[in-house]
This record gives sequence, structure tokens and C-alpha cells, in this order.
Amino acid sequence: MEGLSPVEFDGRSVTEKLKEFRENLLHEKARGIIIAALDEVAWLYNIRGDDVHYSPVVHSYAILKGSAVNGSSHGENNMNENSKVWIDSNSCCLALYSKLGEDQVLMLQSPIAIPKAVKSPTELDGLRKAHIRDGAAVVQYLAWLDNQAIVGLWATAVIGGWYNFLTVIYIGFVCAHTLPVLYEKYEDQVDDFLYSCLVLLRDQYKKLDQ
Repeated sequence: MEGLSPVEFDGRSVTEKLKEFRENLLHEKARGIIIAALDEVAWLYNIRGDDVHYSPVVHSYAILKGSAVNGSSHGENNMNENSKVWIDSNSCCLALYSKLGEDQVLMLQSPIAIPKAVKSPTELDGLRKAHIRDGAAVVQYLAWLDNQAIVGLWATAVIGGWYNFLTVIYIGFVCAHTLPVLYEKYEDQVDDFLYSCLVLLRDQYKKLDQ
């Protein structure tokens, strides 16, 4: 699912960013730029998505023309059919690059890289708040893990009471050589089962904690 990120989170509107980068294009006498880095497309247009797991980007690329700034035609006299297309060799894929001739390419670092790296006061404030939320989540997880460790030690003690030491070593050896193979073969089913167990343990922990 894709969506627009509010200006109060980004600090700058799409219009402001487009104006700045079109001016960069005119300065380099480039008639356009191909933006292939997913994070740069998301930053430039203030969009967020979930096409990539654990990363708020969308599968996309953008072509930004430099012939107009705020609806007017600035610098068109400095641009002609021989003007080149700006690409960043670190992010532009071969499929897009192959559509252009060598004499049509202006190969420079993306003009988005540095402005995206220099965070605005709004973005810095968002980073601080995100770190606070992440810190609270980590503390909550460590507290849960500490309780699970106690349960694990109890289970180990019980199993150790059932069998002698050599039997436990043998069981561990067999499990170490068979469980990875079984997991690789039935990965999806095992993940679903473990997740269900984790949810059940969390529910039981909440009941005990209350």
C-alpha cells in the first residue's frame, strides 16, 4: 500500500524539492534526470510504501524534466535536443542506461543524495521520537526474553531429570543434524507454528503478569 507522507513529517513539500532539483538540471544543462534509487524517489515525492519488506519504499523510478520550474519555462534557450540526461551510475540500472546513447548521458552523483542526507529540523525531531519509541520496544522485548530464559532453564532442568547426561548429548547431536534439514524443507509451516506458539506464550505471560 502506497501513500503520501505528510509535510509535517518530511519538513519540505514536493513542490519545493522539485523546484530545487529542476534548477540543478538547468545549471548542468541537462534536459532531465533518471532517478532509479527507491529511497530517492520516496524522498523526492514524499511517498511511502511496503513493496520491500521492512523498508518504506515502492518499486519505482522517476524521470524529472528540467524544462519547467513552477510552471514557467526558465532557461529553455540553454537547452536543446543535444542536452544530456543526468544519471547516477551508482543507482541507474543497465535497462534504463541502455536506452540512451553514450553521447546523451551526463554521469554525475545524484543531486538528491546530499539534500536527503542533510536532515531538516522536522526530520531530526522525528528521528528523536522514533528512537524513543524503538528504545521502549527494545526494553519491552528484553523483559519478555528474560522471562523466557527462566522458562527455558526450567524446561532444561526437567528434561535433564528424565535422562542421563549421555542421552541428552545424543539427543542434542541428532537434533543438530536433523532439525535444520526439516526446517529448510517445511520452512513456511514451521514459521507459522512457531509464530502461533509465540502468540500463545505472550498471551499466557500477560495473564500471569496481571
